[in-house]
Amino acid sequence: MRQGKRNQNGMNQTDLPGILFRTAFVLYISATYLQTTMYTQFAVLAVIFVYMRYTALAILLLLIALNAAEDLGADRLFHRSERGGIGRMEEPRRRAGIGRADGSRRRAGGSRADAGRRSDEPRREAGNDRPNAGRRRRRRTSMEYHMAWTEKLWYHKYTFLLAAAGASAAVSSLVSGDRTPLYATAFLFAARRRYLKQTFRAAFGVQMGLLVFVIVSSTADLIPDLLIKRDIIPIRHSLGFTYPSVCAAYFYFLLILYLWMYGREISWRDLLWIEVVNWLIYILTDARMSFLLITLLLACAYVCCCRGADRRIKEWLEEQKKRGSALCRVGTVLYDYYPVFLSGMFLLWCLIDLAAGGNSILDRALSGRLKYTVSVVKEYGVHLFGKAIPWVGFGGTENTDALLKSYNFVDCSYAYILLSYGIVFFALVMVYLVFLQKYMRRREGVWRCLLLLFIWSYCLLEPRLLELQANCLLLLGVPLLGSGRKREGAVRYG
Repeated sequence: MRQGKRNQNGMNQTDLPGILFRTAFVLYISATYLQTTMYTQFAVLAVIFVYMRYTALAILLLLIALNAAEDLGADRLFHRSERGGIGRMEEPRRRAGIGRADGSRRRAGGSRADAGRRSDEPRREAGNDRPNAGRRRRRRTSMEYHMAWTEKLWYHKYTFLLAAAGASAAVSSLVSGDRTPLYATAFLFAARRRYLKQTFRAAFGVQMGLLVFVIVSSTADLIPDLLIKRDIIPIRHSLGFTYPSVCAAYFYFLLILYLWMYGREISWRDLLWIEVVNWLIYILTDARMSFLLITLLLACAYVCCCRGADRRIKEWLEEQKKRGSALCRVGTVLYDYYPVFLSGMFLLWCLIDLAAGGNSILDRALSGRLKYTVSVVKEYGVHLFGKAIPWVGFGGTENTDALLKSYNFVDCSYAYILLSYGIVFFALVMVYLVFLQKYMRRREGVWRCLLLLFIWSYCLLEPRLLELQANCLLLLGVPLLGSGRKREGAVRYG
Protein backbone atom coordinates (compact mmCIF):
# COMPACT_ATOMS: atom_id res chain seq x y z
CA MET A 1 0.00 0.00 0.00
CA ARG A 2 1.38 3.39 -1.01
CA GLN A 3 2.16 5.57 1.97
CA GLY A 4 1.46 9.26 2.05
CA LYS A 5 4.00 12.03 2.46
CA ARG A 6 5.89 12.40 5.74
CA ASN A 7 5.81 15.54 7.80
CA GLN A 8 8.62 16.97 9.94
CA ASN A 9 7.90 14.51 12.75
CA GLY A 10 8.24 11.51 10.44
CA MET A 11 4.53 10.65 10.58
CA ASN A 12 2.57 9.66 7.49
CA GLN A 13 0.65 12.62 6.09
CA THR A 14 -2.40 11.92 3.92
CA ASP A 15 -3.08 14.17 0.94
CA LEU A 16 -6.70 14.82 1.87
CA PRO A 17 -7.37 17.44 -0.87
CA GLY A 18 -6.08 15.03 -3.49
CA ILE A 19 -8.33 12.26 -2.18
CA LEU A 20 -11.33 14.60 -2.20
CA PHE A 21 -10.58 15.70 -5.76
CA ARG A 22 -10.30 12.13 -7.05
CA THR A 23 -13.51 11.23 -5.22
CA ALA A 24 -15.35 14.11 -6.88
CA PHE A 25 -13.88 13.22 -10.27
CA VAL A 26 -14.87 9.56 -10.01
CA LEU A 27 -18.39 10.51 -8.89
CA TYR A 28 -18.81 12.94 -11.76
CA ILE A 29 -17.45 10.79 -14.60
CA SER A 30 -19.33 7.72 -13.35
CA ALA A 31 -22.66 9.53 -13.15
CA THR A 32 -22.22 11.44 -16.42
CA TYR A 33 -20.97 8.32 -18.21
CA LEU A 34 -23.98 6.29 -17.12
CA GLN A 35 -26.32 9.13 -18.08
CA THR A 36 -25.37 8.45 -21.72
CA THR A 37 -26.45 4.80 -21.42
CA MET A 38 -29.82 3.11 -21.39
CA TYR A 39 -29.64 2.79 -17.61
CA THR A 40 -31.41 6.16 -17.55
CA GLN A 41 -34.65 4.32 -18.38
CA PHE A 42 -34.77 3.36 -14.69
CA ALA A 43 -36.14 6.42 -12.87
CA VAL A 44 -34.42 5.64 -9.57
CA LEU A 45 -30.99 5.35 -11.18
CA ALA A 46 -31.52 8.58 -13.13
CA VAL A 47 -32.13 10.45 -9.85
CA ILE A 48 -29.09 8.83 -8.24
CA PHE A 49 -26.90 9.98 -11.15
CA VAL A 50 -28.08 13.57 -10.67
CA TYR A 51 -27.30 13.56 -6.95
CA MET A 52 -23.87 12.06 -7.61
CA ARG A 53 -23.07 15.03 -9.83
CA TYR A 54 -24.32 17.49 -7.20
CA THR A 55 -22.17 15.81 -4.55
CA ALA A 56 -19.14 16.15 -6.79
CA LEU A 57 -19.92 19.85 -7.31
CA ALA A 58 -20.16 20.44 -3.54
CA ILE A 59 -16.72 18.84 -3.03
CA LEU A 60 -15.27 20.94 -5.84
CA LEU A 61 -16.56 24.19 -4.36
CA LEU A 62 -14.95 23.29 -1.02
CA LEU A 63 -11.63 22.56 -2.74
CA ILE A 64 -11.79 25.82 -4.72
CA ALA A 65 -12.27 27.78 -1.49
CA LEU A 66 -9.31 25.99 0.16
CA ASN A 67 -7.09 26.50 -2.90
CA ALA A 68 -8.00 30.19 -3.11
CA ALA A 69 -7.13 30.73 0.55
CA GLU A 70 -3.84 28.87 0.12
CA ASP A 71 -2.83 30.81 -3.01
CA LEU A 72 -3.81 34.17 -1.53
CA GLY A 73 -1.82 33.51 1.61
CA ALA A 74 1.25 32.32 -0.29
CA ASP A 75 1.16 35.27 -2.69
CA ARG A 76 0.82 37.73 0.20
CA LEU A 77 3.81 36.19 2.01
CA PHE A 78 6.00 36.34 -1.07
CA HIS A 79 4.84 39.87 -1.82
CA ARG A 80 5.82 41.11 1.65
CA SER A 81 9.18 39.36 1.43
CA GLU A 82 9.98 40.98 -1.91
CA ARG A 83 8.97 44.48 -0.78
CA GLY A 84 10.93 44.20 2.45
CA GLY A 85 13.97 42.64 0.82
CA ILE A 86 13.68 39.59 3.07
CA GLY A 87 14.06 36.15 1.53
CA ARG A 88 12.25 33.05 2.62
CA MET A 89 15.32 31.68 4.39
CA GLU A 90 15.92 34.96 6.26
CA GLU A 91 12.36 35.39 7.53
CA PRO A 92 12.64 32.91 10.46
CA ARG A 93 16.00 34.44 11.44
CA ARG A 94 14.54 37.94 11.51
CA ARG A 95 11.61 36.84 13.66
CA ALA A 96 13.95 35.13 16.11
CA GLY A 97 16.12 38.24 16.33
CA ILE A 98 19.23 36.40 15.04
CA GLY A 99 19.91 38.66 12.09
CA ARG A 100 18.53 41.22 9.71
CA ALA A 101 18.30 41.44 5.97
CA ASP A 102 20.95 44.21 5.82
CA GLY A 103 23.52 42.11 7.66
CA SER A 104 23.32 43.89 11.04
CA ARG A 105 22.71 41.86 14.16
CA ARG A 106 20.40 42.22 17.12
CA ARG A 107 20.55 40.62 20.54
CA ALA A 108 19.09 37.09 20.42
CA GLY A 109 15.72 36.74 22.05
CA GLY A 110 14.90 40.39 21.62
CA SER A 111 11.81 41.46 19.78
CA ARG A 112 10.79 44.65 18.02
CA ALA A 113 8.70 45.64 21.06
CA ASP A 114 11.70 45.20 23.39
CA ALA A 115 13.86 47.27 21.09
CA GLY A 116 11.23 50.01 21.02
CA ARG A 117 10.96 50.06 24.82
CA ARG A 118 14.75 50.25 25.17
CA SER A 119 14.89 53.19 22.75
CA ASP A 120 12.15 55.01 24.73
CA GLU A 121 13.90 54.71 28.15
CA PRO A 122 16.05 57.86 27.72
CA ARG A 123 12.98 59.92 26.83
CA ARG A 124 11.12 58.69 29.94
CA GLU A 125 14.11 59.58 32.15
CA ALA A 126 14.06 63.08 30.66
CA GLY A 127 10.42 63.51 31.72
CA ASN A 128 8.78 62.69 28.42
CA ASP A 129 6.53 59.66 29.08
CA ARG A 130 5.09 59.57 25.58
CA PRO A 131 6.74 56.79 23.58
CA ASN A 132 8.32 57.84 20.29
CA ALA A 133 7.45 61.46 20.98
CA GLY A 134 10.29 62.75 18.86
CA ARG A 135 9.17 60.83 15.78
CA ARG A 136 6.69 62.10 13.24
CA ARG A 137 5.04 59.70 10.90
CA ARG A 138 4.73 61.15 7.45
CA ARG A 139 1.21 60.84 6.08
CA ARG A 140 0.96 59.07 2.78
CA THR A 141 -0.32 61.14 -0.08
CA SER A 142 -3.32 60.15 -2.19
CA MET A 143 -0.99 59.28 -5.07
CA GLU A 144 0.94 56.86 -2.86
CA TYR A 145 -2.30 55.19 -1.73
CA HIS A 146 -3.37 54.91 -5.35
CA MET A 147 -0.05 53.36 -6.39
CA ALA A 148 -0.17 50.87 -3.50
CA TRP A 149 -3.67 49.66 -4.40
CA THR A 150 -2.76 49.51 -8.09
CA GLU A 151 0.24 47.36 -7.23
CA LYS A 152 -1.91 44.98 -5.19
CA LEU A 153 -4.53 44.70 -7.93
CA TRP A 154 -1.90 44.08 -10.59
CA TYR A 155 -0.19 41.45 -8.45
CA HIS A 156 -3.47 39.50 -8.19
CA LYS A 157 -4.58 40.15 -11.78
CA TYR A 158 -4.64 36.44 -12.60
CA THR A 159 -6.92 35.77 -9.65
CA PHE A 160 -9.41 38.32 -10.96
CA LEU A 161 -9.19 36.88 -14.47
CA LEU A 162 -9.90 33.37 -13.20
CA ALA A 163 -12.81 34.67 -11.14
CA ALA A 164 -14.21 36.36 -14.26
CA ALA A 165 -13.81 33.10 -16.20
CA GLY A 166 -15.68 31.19 -13.49
CA ALA A 167 -18.45 33.77 -13.45
CA SER A 168 -18.76 33.55 -17.25
CA ALA A 169 -19.02 29.74 -17.06
CA ALA A 170 -21.71 30.00 -14.38
CA VAL A 171 -23.74 32.52 -16.42
CA SER A 172 -23.44 30.41 -19.58
CA SER A 173 -24.59 27.33 -17.66
CA LEU A 174 -27.62 29.15 -16.29
CA VAL A 175 -28.58 30.66 -19.64
CA SER A 176 -28.13 27.49 -21.69
CA GLY A 177 -29.57 25.13 -19.07
CA ASP A 178 -26.51 22.87 -19.46
CA ARG A 179 -24.18 22.45 -16.48
CA THR A 180 -21.20 21.18 -18.51
CA PRO A 181 -19.30 24.55 -18.53
CA LEU A 182 -19.79 24.90 -14.78
CA TYR A 183 -18.44 21.43 -14.00
CA ALA A 184 -15.51 21.71 -16.42
CA THR A 185 -14.47 25.07 -14.95
CA ALA A 186 -14.91 23.83 -11.38
CA PHE A 187 -12.65 20.83 -12.00
CA LEU A 188 -9.99 23.03 -13.59
CA PHE A 189 -10.00 25.46 -10.64
CA ALA A 190 -10.15 22.76 -7.95
CA ALA A 191 -7.32 20.63 -9.35
CA ARG A 192 -3.63 20.86 -8.60
CA ARG A 193 -0.75 19.60 -10.65
CA ARG A 194 0.12 16.92 -8.11
CA TYR A 195 -3.38 15.41 -8.51
CA LEU A 196 -3.18 14.74 -12.24
CA LYS A 197 -1.15 11.52 -12.44
CA GLN A 198 -3.28 9.58 -9.96
CA THR A 199 -6.46 11.18 -11.31
CA PHE A 200 -5.70 9.96 -14.83
CA ARG A 201 -5.02 6.47 -13.53
CA ALA A 202 -8.30 6.43 -11.64
CA ALA A 203 -10.14 7.81 -14.68
CA PHE A 204 -8.68 5.12 -16.93
CA GLY A 205 -9.77 2.35 -14.58
CA VAL A 206 -13.27 3.79 -14.17
CA GLN A 207 -13.75 4.38 -17.91
CA MET A 208 -12.52 0.90 -18.81
CA GLY A 209 -14.75 -0.73 -16.19
CA LEU A 210 -17.83 1.25 -17.21
CA LEU A 211 -17.32 0.54 -20.92
CA VAL A 212 -17.09 -3.20 -20.32
CA PHE A 213 -19.96 -3.08 -17.82
CA VAL A 214 -22.35 -1.32 -20.22
CA ILE A 215 -21.51 -3.60 -23.15
CA VAL A 216 -21.93 -6.73 -21.01
CA SER A 217 -25.21 -5.35 -19.62
CA SER A 218 -26.59 -4.89 -23.13
CA THR A 219 -25.42 -8.36 -24.13
CA ALA A 220 -27.15 -9.87 -21.08
CA ASP A 221 -30.36 -7.91 -21.89
CA LEU A 222 -30.19 -5.91 -18.67
CA ILE A 223 -30.52 -2.80 -20.80
CA PRO A 224 -31.63 -2.62 -24.45
CA ASP A 225 -29.18 -2.70 -27.33
CA LEU A 226 -30.71 -0.19 -29.75
CA LEU A 227 -30.64 -1.28 -33.39
CA ILE A 228 -30.48 1.74 -35.69
CA LYS A 229 -30.57 1.78 -39.48
CA ARG A 230 -28.65 4.18 -41.70
CA ASP A 231 -28.77 4.25 -45.51
CA ILE A 232 -27.43 0.97 -46.85
CA ILE A 233 -26.22 -0.17 -43.42
CA PRO A 234 -28.90 -2.61 -42.18
CA ILE A 235 -28.17 -2.45 -38.43
CA ARG A 236 -26.06 -0.31 -36.11
CA HIS A 237 -25.72 -1.53 -32.51
CA SER A 238 -25.66 1.02 -29.70
CA LEU A 239 -24.20 -1.62 -27.30
CA GLY A 240 -26.16 -0.26 -24.35
CA PHE A 241 -25.50 3.43 -25.04
CA THR A 242 -28.01 5.97 -26.30
CA TYR A 243 -26.45 6.01 -29.79
CA PRO A 244 -23.83 3.88 -31.60
CA SER A 245 -21.28 6.68 -31.97
CA VAL A 246 -21.23 7.23 -28.18
CA CYS A 247 -19.59 3.86 -27.57
CA ALA A 248 -17.02 4.52 -30.30
CA ALA A 249 -16.25 7.97 -28.88
CA TYR A 250 -15.63 6.60 -25.38
CA PHE A 251 -13.33 3.93 -26.78
CA TYR A 252 -11.44 6.59 -28.76
CA PHE A 253 -10.75 8.79 -25.72
CA LEU A 254 -9.96 5.74 -23.58
CA LEU A 255 -7.31 4.73 -26.10
CA ILE A 256 -5.79 8.23 -26.14
CA LEU A 257 -5.60 8.25 -22.34
CA TYR A 258 -3.92 4.82 -22.41
CA LEU A 259 -1.37 5.96 -25.00
CA TRP A 260 -0.72 9.14 -22.98
CA MET A 261 0.16 7.15 -19.86
CA TYR A 262 1.75 3.99 -21.30
CA GLY A 263 2.66 4.91 -24.87
CA ARG A 264 6.39 4.40 -24.28
CA GLU A 265 5.85 0.87 -23.02
CA ILE A 266 3.58 -0.31 -25.82
CA SER A 267 4.61 -2.92 -28.39
CA TRP A 268 3.48 -3.67 -31.91
CA ARG A 269 1.51 -6.68 -30.63
CA ASP A 270 -0.49 -4.42 -28.31
CA LEU A 271 -1.22 -2.11 -31.21
CA LEU A 272 -2.39 -5.05 -33.29
CA TRP A 273 -4.84 -6.21 -30.62
CA ILE A 274 -6.17 -2.68 -30.21
CA GLU A 275 -6.78 -2.49 -33.96
CA VAL A 276 -8.74 -5.76 -33.80
CA VAL A 277 -10.98 -4.29 -31.08
CA ASN A 278 -11.32 -1.12 -33.13
CA TRP A 279 -12.42 -3.14 -36.16
CA LEU A 280 -15.01 -5.06 -34.10
CA ILE A 281 -16.48 -1.85 -32.70
CA TYR A 282 -16.65 -0.44 -36.23
CA ILE A 283 -18.48 -3.52 -37.52
CA LEU A 284 -21.08 -3.21 -34.75
CA THR A 285 -21.51 0.57 -34.58
CA ASP A 286 -20.47 1.76 -38.06
CA ALA A 287 -18.72 4.78 -36.48
CA ARG A 288 -16.47 5.73 -39.37
CA MET A 289 -14.77 8.81 -37.95
CA SER A 290 -13.44 7.13 -34.81
CA PHE A 291 -12.42 4.01 -36.77
CA LEU A 292 -10.32 5.97 -39.27
CA LEU A 293 -8.70 8.18 -36.64
CA ILE A 294 -7.87 5.23 -34.37
CA THR A 295 -6.26 3.38 -37.29
CA LEU A 296 -4.18 6.48 -38.11
CA LEU A 297 -3.35 6.96 -34.42
CA LEU A 298 -2.09 3.39 -34.06
CA ALA A 299 0.08 3.82 -37.15
CA CYS A 300 1.59 6.96 -35.61
CA ALA A 301 2.10 5.11 -32.31
CA TYR A 302 4.03 2.38 -34.11
CA VAL A 303 6.29 4.92 -35.83
CA CYS A 304 6.83 7.18 -32.79
CA CYS A 305 6.86 4.73 -29.86
CA CYS A 306 7.96 1.41 -31.33
CA ARG A 307 10.48 2.83 -33.80
CA GLY A 308 11.53 5.87 -31.76
CA ALA A 309 10.94 8.33 -34.58
CA ASP A 310 9.66 11.02 -32.21
CA ARG A 311 13.15 11.50 -30.75
CA ARG A 312 14.66 12.01 -34.18
CA ILE A 313 11.86 14.42 -35.07
CA LYS A 314 12.49 16.37 -31.87
CA GLU A 315 16.23 16.61 -32.61
CA TRP A 316 15.49 17.81 -36.12
CA LEU A 317 13.05 20.44 -34.82
CA GLU A 318 15.59 21.71 -32.29
CA GLU A 319 18.19 21.99 -35.03
CA GLN A 320 15.80 23.91 -37.26
CA LYS A 321 14.92 26.18 -34.35
CA LYS A 322 18.58 27.03 -33.75
CA ARG A 323 18.95 27.90 -37.40
CA GLY A 324 15.92 30.18 -37.22
CA SER A 325 14.06 28.28 -39.92
CA ALA A 326 10.91 29.96 -41.22
CA LEU A 327 9.28 26.54 -41.56
CA CYS A 328 9.81 25.90 -37.83
CA ARG A 329 8.23 29.25 -36.92
CA VAL A 330 5.22 28.60 -39.15
CA GLY A 331 4.83 25.10 -37.70
CA THR A 332 4.95 26.48 -34.16
CA VAL A 333 2.17 28.96 -34.90
CA LEU A 334 0.07 26.27 -36.58
CA TYR A 335 0.46 23.95 -33.61
CA ASP A 336 -0.22 26.56 -30.93
CA TYR A 337 -3.35 27.87 -32.65
CA TYR A 338 -4.56 24.54 -34.04
CA PRO A 339 -7.96 24.60 -32.25
CA VAL A 340 -8.56 28.14 -33.52
CA PHE A 341 -7.71 27.07 -37.06
CA LEU A 342 -10.11 24.12 -36.77
CA SER A 343 -12.90 26.46 -35.70
CA GLY A 344 -12.20 28.78 -38.60
CA MET A 345 -12.03 25.88 -41.01
CA PHE A 346 -15.43 24.58 -39.91
CA LEU A 347 -16.86 28.09 -40.32
CA LEU A 348 -15.44 28.22 -43.85
CA TRP A 349 -17.02 24.84 -44.63
CA CYS A 350 -20.39 26.15 -43.44
CA LEU A 351 -20.06 29.20 -45.68
CA ILE A 352 -19.21 26.99 -48.65
CA ASP A 353 -22.21 24.77 -47.95
CA LEU A 354 -24.44 27.85 -47.57
CA ALA A 355 -23.25 29.14 -50.96
CA ALA A 356 -23.96 25.73 -52.50
CA GLY A 357 -27.54 25.75 -51.24
CA GLY A 358 -27.00 23.20 -48.45
CA ASN A 359 -26.24 20.31 -50.78
CA SER A 360 -22.46 20.37 -51.20
CA ILE A 361 -20.28 17.31 -51.64
CA LEU A 362 -18.43 18.17 -48.41
CA ASP A 363 -21.71 18.22 -46.44
CA ARG A 364 -22.71 14.84 -47.81
CA ALA A 365 -19.33 13.44 -46.81
CA LEU A 366 -19.88 14.79 -43.28
CA SER A 367 -23.39 13.26 -42.99
CA GLY A 368 -25.19 16.64 -43.12
CA ARG A 369 -23.29 18.23 -40.23
CA LEU A 370 -22.80 21.52 -42.08
CA LYS A 371 -26.45 21.81 -43.09
CA TYR A 372 -27.71 21.28 -39.55
CA THR A 373 -25.21 23.78 -38.13
CA VAL A 374 -26.28 26.47 -40.59
CA SER A 375 -29.95 25.86 -39.83
CA VAL A 376 -29.36 26.26 -36.07
CA VAL A 377 -27.48 29.53 -36.63
CA LYS A 378 -30.31 30.87 -38.78
CA GLU A 379 -33.01 29.94 -36.29
CA TYR A 380 -31.40 30.75 -32.92
CA GLY A 381 -28.45 33.01 -33.76
CA VAL A 382 -25.21 33.54 -31.82
CA HIS A 383 -25.44 35.25 -28.41
CA LEU A 384 -22.99 36.68 -25.90
CA PHE A 385 -23.70 34.19 -23.10
CA GLY A 386 -25.43 31.45 -25.08
CA LYS A 387 -29.03 30.41 -25.42
CA ALA A 388 -31.24 27.55 -24.23
CA ILE A 389 -31.57 25.66 -27.52
CA PRO A 390 -33.90 22.62 -27.53
CA TRP A 391 -31.46 20.07 -28.92
CA VAL A 392 -33.13 17.08 -30.59
CA GLY A 393 -30.90 14.15 -31.56
CA PHE A 394 -31.27 10.53 -32.53
CA GLY A 395 -30.19 9.13 -29.15
CA GLY A 396 -32.36 6.87 -27.02
CA THR A 397 -34.67 5.52 -29.73
CA GLU A 398 -34.59 3.10 -32.64
CA ASN A 399 -37.13 4.99 -34.73
CA THR A 400 -34.81 7.66 -36.09
CA ASP A 401 -37.02 8.26 -39.14
CA ALA A 402 -39.72 9.77 -36.90
CA LEU A 403 -37.17 12.28 -35.54
CA LEU A 404 -35.70 13.20 -38.90
CA LYS A 405 -38.00 16.20 -39.47
CA SER A 406 -37.49 17.60 -35.96
CA TYR A 407 -33.76 16.78 -35.80
CA ASN A 408 -31.84 19.73 -34.34
CA PHE A 409 -28.30 19.01 -33.22
CA VAL A 410 -24.72 20.16 -33.86
CA ASP A 411 -21.94 17.57 -33.77
CA CYS A 412 -18.98 19.97 -34.00
CA SER A 413 -17.69 20.76 -30.50
CA TYR A 414 -16.55 24.26 -31.42
CA ALA A 415 -19.88 25.21 -33.04
CA TYR A 416 -21.79 23.61 -30.15
CA ILE A 417 -19.88 25.66 -27.56
CA LEU A 418 -20.37 28.88 -29.53
CA LEU A 419 -24.09 28.39 -30.07
CA SER A 420 -25.04 26.90 -26.72
CA TYR A 421 -22.67 28.69 -24.30
CA GLY A 422 -22.07 31.98 -26.07
CA ILE A 423 -19.26 34.08 -27.52
CA VAL A 424 -17.61 34.91 -24.18
CA PHE A 425 -17.22 31.33 -23.01
CA PHE A 426 -16.14 30.21 -26.50
CA ALA A 427 -13.37 32.84 -26.47
CA LEU A 428 -12.25 31.67 -23.01
CA VAL A 429 -12.11 28.06 -24.21
CA MET A 430 -10.02 29.07 -27.24
CA VAL A 431 -7.61 31.06 -25.07
CA TYR A 432 -7.25 28.12 -22.67
CA LEU A 433 -6.58 25.66 -25.50
CA VAL A 434 -3.97 27.94 -27.08
CA PHE A 435 -2.10 28.32 -23.77
CA LEU A 436 -2.40 24.56 -23.23
CA GLN A 437 -0.87 23.92 -26.65
CA LYS A 438 2.03 26.25 -25.91
CA TYR A 439 2.60 24.71 -22.49
CA MET A 440 2.60 21.16 -23.84
CA ARG A 441 4.92 22.08 -26.72
CA ARG A 442 7.50 23.43 -24.25
CA ARG A 443 7.11 20.64 -21.72
CA GLU A 444 6.25 17.39 -23.52
CA GLY A 445 7.72 15.48 -26.43
CA VAL A 446 6.51 15.05 -29.99
CA TRP A 447 4.36 12.00 -29.22
CA ARG A 448 2.21 13.58 -26.53
CA CYS A 449 1.85 16.79 -28.52
CA LEU A 450 0.58 14.65 -31.40
CA LEU A 451 -2.04 13.06 -29.13
CA LEU A 452 -3.49 16.49 -28.38
CA LEU A 453 -3.85 17.15 -32.12
CA PHE A 454 -5.85 13.93 -32.43
CA ILE A 455 -8.17 15.09 -29.64
CA TRP A 456 -8.87 18.49 -31.20
CA SER A 457 -9.33 16.93 -34.64
CA TYR A 458 -11.86 14.41 -33.36
CA CYS A 459 -13.80 17.16 -31.59
CA LEU A 460 -14.31 18.83 -34.96
CA LEU A 461 -17.01 16.25 -35.72
CA GLU A 462 -18.01 15.08 -32.22
CA PRO A 463 -19.34 17.23 -29.33
CA ARG A 464 -16.97 15.81 -26.67
CA LEU A 465 -14.52 18.63 -26.03
CA LEU A 466 -15.78 19.67 -22.57
CA GLU A 467 -17.09 16.26 -21.51
CA LEU A 468 -14.61 15.20 -18.82
CA GLN A 469 -16.09 11.69 -18.59
CA ALA A 470 -14.50 11.19 -22.03
CA ASN A 471 -11.86 13.90 -22.52
CA CYS A 472 -10.24 14.00 -19.09
CA LEU A 473 -6.94 15.18 -20.64
CA LEU A 474 -8.56 18.62 -20.72
CA LEU A 475 -7.17 18.94 -17.17
CA LEU A 476 -3.59 19.09 -18.48
CA GLY A 477 -3.70 22.88 -18.30
CA VAL A 478 -4.16 22.90 -14.52
CA PRO A 479 -0.57 24.13 -13.85
CA LEU A 480 -1.43 27.27 -15.84
CA LEU A 481 -4.32 28.09 -13.48
CA GLY A 482 -2.50 27.99 -10.14
CA SER A 483 -1.19 30.92 -8.13
CA GLY A 484 0.84 33.66 -9.78
CA ARG A 485 4.27 32.22 -9.02
CA LYS A 486 3.32 28.66 -9.85
CA ARG A 487 1.80 29.80 -13.13
CA GLU A 488 4.82 31.86 -14.16
CA GLY A 489 7.15 28.99 -13.28
CA ALA A 490 5.07 26.52 -15.28
CA VAL A 491 5.19 28.73 -18.36
CA ARG A 492 8.85 29.68 -18.01
CA TYR A 493 10.30 26.28 -17.23
CA GLY A 494 7.72 24.23 -19.14
